Amino acid sequence: MNRGTPPHAHHRTGRLRLVGVFHDRRARTAPDIPTAIESGMLDIHARLFSAIFAPAGTAPRTIDALYQASAKAMAGGGLRKDLETAGADVALDFTPEKTTRFIQDEIALWTPVIRASGFRPD
Repeated sequence: MNRGTPPHAHHRTGRLRLVGVFHDRRARTAPDIPTAIESGMLDIHARLFSAIFAPAGTAPRTIDALYQASAKAMAGGGLRKDLETAGADVALDFTPEKTTRFIQDEIALWTPVIRASGFRPD
């Protein structure tokens, strides 16, 4: 398989069979692929995300400038199209506040799982 080709592209050609996406809903970029839950893998969901981060204490106006610049880049189409071609489910409505809440929710979700696993960072 071509290293730069996203898995869902191979799924569409029949070269690869994807049994599910690990999300609580189907991906906009591949609506024909069921969720893991729909495929019988109950209670399995995980999300990958990318975000722009700044050090704690960064001035709000700097945070807003970063947000406005990234929103403009995503709205331009080229970057968004490239990400979607790679299989990303691009969310354009993630404000800095919504991103903070998302990360807090992910920490709350995964902390008990990590603790139960017995994992200890070296």
